[in-house]
Amino acid sequence: MSGLTYLERLQSWRKRVQAWATSGAIRDAIEQVVGLTSHQPILDALIAAWAEESFEELPDIRSLRRQPCQGLLGPTWDKTAGSM
Repeated sequence: MSGLTYLERLQSWRKRVQAWATSGAIRDAIEQVVGLTSHQPILDALIAAWAEESFEELPDIRSLRRQPCQGLLGPTWDKTAGSM
């Protein structure tokens, strides 16, 4: 994926999120990790929007300098910037 432009990577990522939302993988992961046992209306609405390729509720994604981030296993949420 390193040869792709920012917009191509973003589009590819959105397609994956849409597929995961449609297949139920997002809900399954959340239920497994967080332990949800009941439906959450806000979560249901968000997953439904992603399944329909509506990404208005996703935080902005920023590219960071390429350097090792000790202990970082995936995207992180920056509360102060409101982005991943």
